[in-house]
Order: sequence, then C-alpha cells, then structure tokens
Amino acid sequence: MTPRNITAGKPDGNQAEIVAALRELGATVLIISGVGHNAPDLVVGYRGRNFLMEVKQPGEDAGNRQIAADVVSNPG
Repeated sequence: MTPRNITAGKPDGNQAEIVAALRELGATVLIISGVGHNAPDLVVGYRGRNFLMEVKQPGEDAGNRQIAADVVSNPG
C-alpha cells in the first residue's frame, strides 16, 4: 500500500540560521525536515536531553504541533 498525500517537508528559510545558533550554543542538531510524514524539522540534543523542534518563519502558526513539541520536551 502506498501512502497518499504525504510529501517531504520543505525547510523554512530561517532554518540554517537557527541550526547555526543552536550549534554555537553547543547543541547537536539533526536536520530531518525532508523526512515528511508530518515529522518535525529538527532533533536537537542539549545537555543530555533531546528535543523535537519545528522551525517556523516569524508570524507563522505551528498550531497543535507546537503544543505537542512542548509536551515532549517538558514532560514533567
């Protein structure tokens, strides 16, 4: 069976700048924006913790995905 209506994501224009800033702070960053299937844009490791991040242009709304990312990165 072939999935329908699933396309790989296109990186936001500010993604490279955000990745550079995170790496400058000492984070490790794996870019997965091309995975598609509604995956987040980045997997970020920082101080022994991993975070899933969705990159958005200023003014764009992440909607429910932003809430989900907050729950994953701050579970307790």
